[in-house]
Amino acid sequence: MKKTQPPQYSESLLIKLIRETKTITDLTGLCNLYRELEKQNDIVITYKMNSEVKLQQQTIIYGGDTLGKTPGVS
Repeated sequence: MKKTQPPQYSESLLIKLIRETKTITDLTGLCNLYRELEKQNDIVITYKMNSEVKLQQQTIIYGGDTLGKTPGVS
């Protein structure tokens, strides 16, 4: 019997999916999925991915630019 290789996911793809979430509910669901994939040894959750999740949480909660700028104001 041939042993199958686990799926390969690039860190950049996983981060792109984090950045595309628009609600806390969606972000929470995605993070839960990532944890399950990590338990199955399909992915490794990196520091960079954790940082992107935190940044996306702030973006969703505070509405836009997390660098202190008001949305729509230059």
